[in-house]
Amino acid sequence: MKRLILFLAFCSMVVFSASAQKEQTVFGKTGLRLTGAWGGPATNISKIGNENVYFRGGFGGLEFNRSVFLGWASYTLQDEIIQGLPVDRLQMRYRGPMIGYAVQPNKTVHPKFMMMVGPGHVEVNDEGVRDKILVLKPSVGLGINIFRWLHMDLEGGYRFVSDTEQPSLSDDDLSNFYAGIKFKFGFSW
Repeated sequence: MKRLILFLAFCSMVVFSASAQKEQTVFGKTGLRLTGAWGGPATNISKIGNENVYFRGGFGGLEFNRSVFLGWASYTLQDEIIQGLPVDRLQMRYRGPMIGYAVQPNKTVHPKFMMMVGPGHVEVNDEGVRDKILVLKPSVGLGINIFRWLHMDLEGGYRFVSDTEQPSLSDDDLSNFYAGIKFKFGFSW
């Protein structure tokens, strides 16, 4: 009888210790949990040459743990006349994945960090020749919770452009600081 009690005690310890050491996963209770979905329009103001330019676009993505945002964005500059560069007209478009992190997103105003990287193209002087580029856009800004379903992001950063092969443009001509605003429609649960 004593052996049976010791055997049952041993078995119960093994079962309880095995269940106490649950495997941790990226998308489990201790990992990333889907907590929202957001999307909306986005704009950037920047400089190319001596001209202020306006990029318009949009984004969408998923929110994890109320702080991490994974999504996709696209920006377009259409038919801008650029002074200070040897081009008459410039068209530029880029898109790609974005990742962001919000510090204390439950606060009305909170800091945010964002990074976007993706391919794009540039066309000058309506020649019909598109040059492929790569754009990297790190930014820092403020998130403002206006309503539960509407948030606004104010951000500033630098647009790094590489792989430009147009004879009249360089990477430095297209790379510059920018300021932007995003209106985020969606919901966090």
